[in-house]
This record gives sequence, C-alpha cells and structure tokens, in this order.
Amino acid sequence: VGVAYSEKYMNSQKVLYSYFPTHVRLDSPAIYHGTFELDASRNHLVKSSQNETVLNKLGEIAVRLSDHLANSCSIDEDRKLDAFKILNLLKIDVESAMMNPLAESIKKNLDKVKVFPTAHNGKQSISTAIWISKPLAAWLEINESLIPQNSMMSNHLTSKCEPFFDD
Repeated sequence: VGVAYSEKYMNSQKVLYSYFPTHVRLDSPAIYHGTFELDASRNHLVKSSQNETVLNKLGEIAVRLSDHLANSCSIDEDRKLDAFKILNLLKIDVESAMMNPLAESIKKNLDKVKVFPTAHNGKQSISTAIWISKPLAAWLEINESLIPQNSMMSNHLTSKCEPFFDD
C-alpha cells in the first residue's frame, strides 16, 4: 500500500494502481497503489473486505503525504497546491469505482492535518477552514488589500472546490 508523489513529474495516467495501472480513474497528482482484489480483466476493483482495508490504509497514507507536502520547504511554490489536490478526489471517481472507503478514510483523518490553503498562503484543518464560493474567492484574490491583515478571517479563508466531501 502506498501513495507516491514526484516533485518533478505528474501522474499523467490518473488511475489507481495494483502493480500495474487499472482502469479505475483517480484524478490526482499522486499515484495511489495497493494490492487489490480485481475482476477477471484486472482493470476494476471488486467489492471485498480486503479492498476496503487497503482503501482505508491508502486514505491514511494520503493524508500523511499531503501534510508533509503542505509543510515542505523543498517543493516549488507552483506545486504547493498539490498537497491539497492529492486529497481532493472527484465524487464521480469515488462512486463509480466503489472507493468510498478511501474517501471516508481521508475525511476521517483530515482533522489531524492542516492542508487546506487559505487566502494568505497559510493552511488550515478541515474543521477550522471557512468555505467560500468561487466568485467570492476570486474577488478576494483581486482585492486582497481590503482584508484587514490582523483579523481572524484573514487566516481562515479558502476557496470551495467540488470535492467528494462537499455537502
């Protein structure tokens, strides 16, 4: 079980791996790999307790990797959002491939780390971040000087995406 991330290369195939690439789409800059039970074509997951266990462990590892990347000084600034993107799985990918245990594991472990980007280049945990709409986030980026620098709000703003965890 592992989640791999390269500082130089992107995961261009965007699929889940079980020694070889499967046909399970996973739009992430990281490579998610596990020893899964697959169907006869070796391209899709089957519903099993082993797969559930592996997906749960992958979620834990992905959150730890994301935390490491979010707080790493060695990553280029233009790749800093990858720490967040590793965990921001698309709902359609999760549901179509029976990967709910992966998404639930990530969600369960998110409060332990600060990986959600804020308006002032900081990071917050999921429980302390304030979610805002895309239009408001765009306005705030343009009008950053209007936000009081010493306010609590300036430390907790993050743009709302379309993640699996969107309620």
